[in-house]
Amino acid sequence: MLGLLGYSTTLCYSAPHALQLLAQRDFDLIISDFRMPKMNGQEFYRQAIQMKPELAPRIVFLTGDVVSEDTQAFLRSTGNPHLSKPFQLARVEQIVAQVLQSCSANS
Repeated sequence: MLGLLGYSTTLCYSAPHALQLLAQRDFDLIISDFRMPKMNGQEFYRQAIQMKPELAPRIVFLTGDVVSEDTQAFLRSTGNPHLSKPFQLARVEQIVAQVLQSCSANS
């Protein structure tokens, strides 16, 4: 979807691999699933911002688990936007543009 919107993307199949890439390069935006094997989105977020605190507002979560109280509490605590599955291209476009614009204004 991001490629269709004209963005250059890097795809990771695991949170540990994503953390390795974060240590090697900078990213304008990170879209992370919330439920993943080996490491959930909350732990990924914690480790990513420990490594690079400036990433905190640049992480958007994908989740199909919008009814879980724990998931909702975590998402509220970060203040970061999230995309509920299933999502539509227009919503992805809106969230990505919002985060990128907000982060560039604060840089």
